[in-house]
Amino acid sequence: MRIKSQHWKFVLLGLAFMLPLAFLCLFSHPAADDFPISHTARDWGSYTSVVGYYKCWSARYTSIFLMSVNPLVFGSFFGYKLIPILVMAGLFLSVRFFLTGLWGSGKSILPLAILMTLVFLLSMSDLPGGLYYLGGSLFYQPGNMLLAVLIGSLFRNPPPSSLSGLKLCAWATGIVQGFLLILLVGCNEICMMLALAISGTGLFFELLLRKKVSAGWILLLLVSIISTLIVLKSPATFYRMEANGGFGRNWPEIFMNASNGMFMAFFHWFSSPALSVFLLLAAIMPLSPLEKLNLNKFFRWGISAASILLFYFCFVPSFLGEGLLQGRTENSLLFLFLILYLLNLRIWKSHWKTEIIYEKTKSWLVLAFFISLCLSPAFLLAISDLVSGEAAAFSAERDYRDSVMRNTPGDSIWIEPLRHKPKSLFAGDIGDYPDPWYDNHFAELYGKRFVHLKPGGGAKP
Repeated sequence: MRIKSQHWKFVLLGLAFMLPLAFLCLFSHPAADDFPISHTARDWGSYTSVVGYYKCWSARYTSIFLMSVNPLVFGSFFGYKLIPILVMAGLFLSVRFFLTGLWGSGKSILPLAILMTLVFLLSMSDLPGGLYYLGGSLFYQPGNMLLAVLIGSLFRNPPPSSLSGLKLCAWATGIVQGFLLILLVGCNEICMMLALAISGTGLFFELLLRKKVSAGWILLLLVSIISTLIVLKSPATFYRMEANGGFGRNWPEIFMNASNGMFMAFFHWFSSPALSVFLLLAAIMPLSPLEKLNLNKFFRWGISAASILLFYFCFVPSFLGEGLLQGRTENSLLFLFLILYLLNLRIWKSHWKTEIIYEKTKSWLVLAFFISLCLSPAFLLAISDLVSGEAAAFSAERDYRDSVMRNTPGDSIWIEPLRHKPKSLFAGDIGDYPDPWYDNHFAELYGKRFVHLKPGGGAKP
């Protein structure tokens, strides 16, 4: 990817704002929820872990597989620290692929990809669950990447109306898109809904606009339905719903809570001023699509209304299953909001004349965006924990605990509780759960049987 001279300022400023997030990786350590899958995957292997969790607790096969090959499984705590950097890089590359699918390789694509990646990462309401806690990030961020890549691929290579006479490359593209759908469904409950929505919407609009039943879209819809049924009909889905009280909730209450959750999420996201500036910038930036969509105003309004409805329904699974909106889920919904916003721009933007406005305002709007990033929640958290030394102190305590676990003989061990819990990194420790199940998995990663926290006190680095 050759970078044009006028884009270097975006690249350098983007790297500058990414630097605090990358630097925090040096101080990241596993959360309590990372140990069970890591330990079982080390003893059972990936296949047995995915099948075992499918039968007892989680049918999210893509996410469980990714967790089963995380660096902790192989005893690498240093490798664990590198995953957030790979996640950030993967998000940027997938966003860029998505944008080139929508608008081609125009001059504004690289800056827009940098801006979108920055505003997403730095506006996340749950920074640990978004990057540093793999039990959160590997269950949601890969789904975001797959969503962006899948939509970008479908814009580049729409499914064919007929399967007769297709070339080998067209078959290969369709197989890849089907595989992306299968992986997307296995990430989390939001991605499962989106896989159905993407394939169903594609089939519907092909029928509505071209008066044809598309064989390609039908195959993708069948793949989505089968993958979804595999998740919904799993024993794990039943046990998880039962354990979280999902079967006892009534639908009016669920929809009301989903509405409240959506409005609260908007409040959190737009407390970051960079988000509003980004939406304005994207709306007026010169983006010329390779092909203008021939849609009348009725269809454009219908698509926009459908995207708002889809976005709302993506809040429903959280309040149906666990009865609340977790931070890592809210992060994923923010990414979906940005994706849907840009998809709507693809539909409407060709009817707007914004070139003159952009030329007159771009200098101060870009400056306002980067200044407003300094006020973003994740950026403020990262800077605060780095400057105060809280992140370094937390890491020193965890390093000391690691040394004690490795060097203390016996199969049962007492360790000091943590005194430092930086909000940018901390996502739960052993002893936080009444059932010692998490703690015992942590102990067994070190070859111990039991681990206990000493009452009071704190670790001595």
